[in-house]
Amino acid sequence: MKILINTSHLKIVIFGQGYIGLPMSVLLAKHGIKTIGIEKDKQIVDDFKNGKIKTSFGSLANKIKKLYDDGMYDLVLGIENIHDVDVGIISVQTPLTSDGKPNLKFVLEAIKDFLSIAKKNSILIIESSLYVTATDDQIIPLIEQNGFNVPQDIGVCYFPERIDPINTEWEIENTPRVFSTTDKKTSEIVRGIYSQIIDAELTELSSIKTAEAVKSFENTFRLVNISFVNEFAAVCNNLGINIHEVIKGAKTKPFGFLAFYPSAGAGGHCIPKDSTYLTFSAKKVGCALPIVEESIKTNLKIPLRVCDFIESKLNELNINNNRSVIVSGISYKENTEDCRESPGLKIASILKERGINVKIHDSIVENFPDEFEKIDSLDSLSNVNCICVVQFHDGVKSTIENIVKNGNVDLIVDCKGSLKIKSNSKTKIIKIN
Repeated sequence: MKILINTSHLKIVIFGQGYIGLPMSVLLAKHGIKTIGIEKDKQIVDDFKNGKIKTSFGSLANKIKKLYDDGMYDLVLGIENIHDVDVGIISVQTPLTSDGKPNLKFVLEAIKDFLSIAKKNSILIIESSLYVTATDDQIIPLIEQNGFNVPQDIGVCYFPERIDPINTEWEIENTPRVFSTTDKKTSEIVRGIYSQIIDAELTELSSIKTAEAVKSFENTFRLVNISFVNEFAAVCNNLGINIHEVIKGAKTKPFGFLAFYPSAGAGGHCIPKDSTYLTFSAKKVGCALPIVEESIKTNLKIPLRVCDFIESKLNELNINNNRSVIVSGISYKENTEDCRESPGLKIASILKERGINVKIHDSIVENFPDEFEKIDSLDSLSNVNCICVVQFHDGVKSTIENIVKNGNVDLIVDCKGSLKIKSNSKTKIIKIN
């Protein structure tokens, strides 16, 4: 149900212009809502002003430029010269601390900035992942400590993001969403805004902590199943069974089964982190989630298992000295440049710690960690024993096929189990799953 309200007068700022914030900004601006993106990275703002858009948003480049030229969207460094804001949307990262606990530092900093430029009767919408009860524990108290009453002065909404990078079927505009607010007025305005930009069901839940739980639950559901399929893949491998054929068979069941596929581990900003947020929330109320905790441990062990696998195969090939491995595809998912919680980088780090000469390759990622040597192309290789392919970006499979055809390396390790080419006498292809 679309709620028709006048949004043309609203001034909306979005804190964080990454994988969630920038597409949201474009969507709002495209629908006639003037939007300002707040970014703290000066290089990103300078690049934007010079017409350079991040690789992941290449498809949005022309839209962003037009919206900027039309005065509907702007990207600014910090909050200087911004005031009387009606709506603030928080879409910054919520990582883990060094000891594995929720870290809301960036969210709380963004909220403080919003409060300094907001007028009374404004609305704060949080799309970032939170642990369950975070809004009650930290966010509402912070707002009230800064002189605003909730909901009389500031209405609060939790509207957790749902985005699957590179998914062309389910995008921001057509993905159903859930939300909850502190009061009826905030609910009406939030639904009015989002119903104009999202052509899908918007389900309002009874409380903000319920919406927080939905976000944690849906990503933890994925981690548990991904961890299980990776463990099951090892069993199938030892039994001489093709795990992908098993999944293909199971998918024929029209009910009660969802397909998850083995890999080098679940990465990205949501799945491994939100699961840890959920165990944190459970411990706060004296509960345990042993299945989830074991799944988190399993996911952390998978890169280690890949490294053990690579070493054992190099041993079988009698390659014992001056071992050289290229890890290809270091983003957490194919055809995206996001390297947060990257299994590929974990594999590269472990191999390097074991004294192996490691180089990394990625056809999409632009910024590589300084600790690794980068190679720009797999087309010309020399003195390389093994290529470990973690993600197959577009074009990588054809390159690998040529490498196999020419016998340029001793070993190719396929972490996705998706190569369907036969090895020649020189190059051995091994699927870990």
